[in-house]
Amino acid sequence: MEKKIERYKIKAGKLLKFIEIFNSCKTGFDIFKSVQQVTQEAGYDWFAVIDIPVSDLAKPLRERIFLTNWRAELVEYLSDRNRLFETRFAKDVWKTAIPLSLDFTTRPRNSRQKEIYNGFLEYDQQTMIVLPMHGLTRFNGFMTVSGSRDLPAPAELMQLAYVSLFVHQAINRTLIEKNVTSNMPSKRQLEIIGLLADGKSIDEISLVLGLTTSTINYHLQNARAILNCKTKCQLIAETCKRRLIA
Repeated sequence: MEKKIERYKIKAGKLLKFIEIFNSCKTGFDIFKSVQQVTQEAGYDWFAVIDIPVSDLAKPLRERIFLTNWRAELVEYLSDRNRLFETRFAKDVWKTAIPLSLDFTTRPRNSRQKEIYNGFLEYDQQTMIVLPMHGLTRFNGFMTVSGSRDLPAPAELMQLAYVSLFVHQAINRTLIEKNVTSNMPSKRQLEIIGLLADGKSIDEISLVLGLTTSTINYHLQNARAILNCKTKCQLIAETCKRRLIA
């Protein structure tokens, strides 16, 4: 019997509701929560919004992510791939002007692409949609949604591409309103860093604060960007140096 492919086309009323939500987003965390809702509605589990390389191709992925709920281990795995953004596969992704559907269960072109595919498969991502975010704007990059479901039908793909336009607008609006990224971490970010400094793990912090691990990692990523730190250890050291935490 032929396998029935489940479709996740978003109903028109809900699609308009998502657009309304993105038009009202005021912070990066608002955008994070809204993208998470759209991702789940489309039948996916994971999402990321990533900055496009302009000149510094050696800059690792971890420093290009604007927001994501990817597992930290996957981000580190991809960040450790030697000059990831110089691979043909990566260039095809970040230079695309149209939505792309990727199937990581198919045979890769070469060994470098195989490394990338294997990383996604190891962390429960079998298919991915890449949605470009280009324009004469402060933020340019792409948004991805991914998971273990089948590749989308054309109508589903176009729906997500349409929603991504409003995600892009929301990101640029929040960046413009801030003018430049604040050089001080937020109270919540400092609270999380303080717990890290006390030796608590991400899972333990999640229990203490009643937040998901994805939310905690999101706050830490933003704090690292604000203080220009590449690792959690550097982040703790820098906040202590500035006497932002005890």
